[in-house]
Amino acid sequence: MGKHFVIGDVHGMVDALIRLLEKLPTDAEVVFVGDLIDRGDKSAQVVEIVRSRGYRCVLGNHENTFIRFFQDYFDGMPYNALIKKWSMWLFANGGKETLQSYGFWENRNPSPPSDREDPKRYGVDATAAYLSGVGSQTSKRLAGCSVA
Repeated sequence: MGKHFVIGDVHGMVDALIRLLEKLPTDAEVVFVGDLIDRGDKSAQVVEIVRSRGYRCVLGNHENTFIRFFQDYFDGMPYNALIKKWSMWLFANGGKETLQSYGFWENRNPSPPSDREDPKRYGVDATAAYLSGVGSQTSKRLAGCSVA
């Protein structure tokens, strides 16, 4: 069994993540402890690396915010209320960059309620489902440590 490595606060910085992973032993046990997304412009790619390589992951506050934003969005929250409620995440905490990494924002605000787009077009539904699944498992033991 290889050494354990715990990685946190990647925040969409895929190039730095790739450089770090390349330096780890091939038999390394890698566990991510949240905040894969937001701030950096490649959040979608970071999540895809974690998913495709089967790394263990604990849901962070940024992933939780992502999930809650899309719950409101696809539940049809009125546009102005959506932007007001989530403005701190969108404009100060990297939410806009995360949405852009999925091709969702495309230099404009999210679609108003009358023009809601299918989340499957962006892969957002798969990411939200994956992150929700990670969140439901955060009380399980990872790499011999109890996490909450």
